[in-house]
Amino acid sequence: MRKKLFIISAAVLFFASCEKHNLHQTIENEHVAELVSTNQKSLSYYNISTQVGHTAAECNGCVTINGQHYHVDCQGWGHTCTGSAQLCVASVSGGLYTATTQDSTDLTSEEFFNMPARSLYLGQDPATGEHQWLNIPAQLSIRDSLTRLFTFNGVHFTDYQEYKNQ
Repeated sequence: MRKKLFIISAAVLFFASCEKHNLHQTIENEHVAELVSTNQKSLSYYNISTQVGHTAAECNGCVTINGQHYHVDCQGWGHTCTGSAQLCVASVSGGLYTATTQDSTDLTSEEFFNMPARSLYLGQDPATGEHQWLNIPAQLSIRDSLTRLFTFNGVHFTDYQEYKNQ
């Protein structure tokens, strides 16, 4: 009887751990950042991919411009579209960074991008084995008039997923 109980307990633990692993893999595949390069000036470049946006039926105006509320496809909360970009991440102060797109065609052709709060999985730190995340808080970013690029502020790194990516 004890042997049977042990086998059943071991099977339950095995399948429960597999389920958690599969959930983590899903998060990694939908919201990821990959370090491309770092240069001498403490700038790091990341390729990111994340799911963004929701349907117009779910929205009563996710972007407000001059007092008017608009729905914009493939922007804001949700998982309707996949957005990707190369970001240049630069240190500002106190563990905060800015992240600037490197191509004006990344993310959208609009003059603004409604970035939802996202934690992008970087993988495990080889030195510590801890999971690493690049976190971008929710914000409306307006294109720079000269470079035509978007900059996100308040970007930071953690060893846990800060945002739920909803």
